[in-house]
Amino acid sequence: MTYQLPKQPLATYHVLLSLSIYTVLAFGLPLWIILESGSSQFNLASLAALIIVELAAVRLGFLALKGAVEPLLLTFWIFVLFWMGFAVFAQTLSNRFYWPGIYSIEFQATAILVILLGLVSYECGRLLSRRIRLSTVIIDSHLTPQRITYFSLLAFLLAVYGIFEIGGLSAIVTTRGAASVHFFGSGDFSKSRILVLLTIIRVPSYVALLFSWYYWINRHRLLSSRRRSFLMLGVVVGLLGLKMITNFPCALARYWLGTIVLSMVFISFRKTRNTMAHWILLFFFIIIVAFPITSTFRYAHNISGIARVLDISAPIKHLYTGDYDAYQQLLNTMRVVDKEGFSYGKNFLGAALFWVPRSLWHDKPFGTGGAVADELGYSYTNLSAPLWAESYYALGMPGVILVFFFNDTATTEIYTLSLHDALPI
Repeated sequence: MTYQLPKQPLATYHVLLSLSIYTVLAFGLPLWIILESGSSQFNLASLAALIIVELAAVRLGFLALKGAVEPLLLTFWIFVLFWMGFAVFAQTLSNRFYWPGIYSIEFQATAILVILLGLVSYECGRLLSRRIRLSTVIIDSHLTPQRITYFSLLAFLLAVYGIFEIGGLSAIVTTRGAASVHFFGSGDFSKSRILVLLTIIRVPSYVALLFSWYYWINRHRLLSSRRRSFLMLGVVVGLLGLKMITNFPCALARYWLGTIVLSMVFISFRKTRNTMAHWILLFFFIIIVAFPITSTFRYAHNISGIARVLDISAPIKHLYTGDYDAYQQLLNTMRVVDKEGFSYGKNFLGAALFWVPRSLWHDKPFGTGGAVADELGYSYTNLSAPLWAESYYALGMPGVILVFFFNDTATTEIYTLSLHDALPI
């Protein structure tokens, strides 16, 4: 007779882990922000921001408890929690923003209402998407070692062409600042041309590496012989070298570098009941610890930079920097819309047709973040715009409702790839 260990301790760990995540996110971090901000002057805007924090904490807590692997939902609510929750709570609590601007408490609260409206619309769209089943892609039936090899060769050829057009290896194997000077200081490149060239240099090699890595870590199931496993390993090593050139870490924006690293991590581990909880903890570590450190060392090259990293309040101070300007950009966008009116979707059209040269499309819209910054007279206009700002810029609150309602409906089933025991990309 065999004796099986009871499964209750594992279930208890799962529940306790999920409750701990919720407790830290809903109570621990808001209290930390209050203590480190040095301000206890709650107002309508900060209380409304706290609602977003609690809503996101509940959503992530349930994701951890549920255990189902949903990367799209996870990344969405992580962004909401930190960029539209904690950052907004800290900024409204102290009425402190990174870019120039003065906003009344009522105006700040209205912007938070726009955020909440988008979140409600997003969740309503998710309810609809559960009833709509779009066709899914089965990775195993479409990927073969031959196709991966052909695509890898195509990625290599595209990278060679793009590097030649962009000015050689020195233009991409460099720091991000030096690359910007090369691309935009000379006046030889338009923004659309740079975007197209960098895309064909960076994206194919990354996608080829992702597919080949997936195939190799599942080699016992997908590859029939040891010889094929070694050949696939050779493809992986070759693509890793290519990626280190085309996606040189020092030249990348942190969001793109994070995308590469996290996607490789996501498909490298087997799915368990605690996978979502562990991913939430991973994101928590990256945003609270790694993100401020990488930001500090981008500018600090001496001991004072190290001291700032070791400062216990560093993560909270980071919430006031330009990395967390999404809420202020929404405020700025609403201010511009009040003055100039809506774009009636031209900003989305310009983004979709970014590849069309401005010489052929003379009134092609500029990026929303830059257009808003320029309208407000900022000297630095290379700013982004969160989806809430883009939607409001297009059609106001109705635009926010429509974009967020259909955003998840159109993507929920598309990203659900059948990877068997491996995690979805």
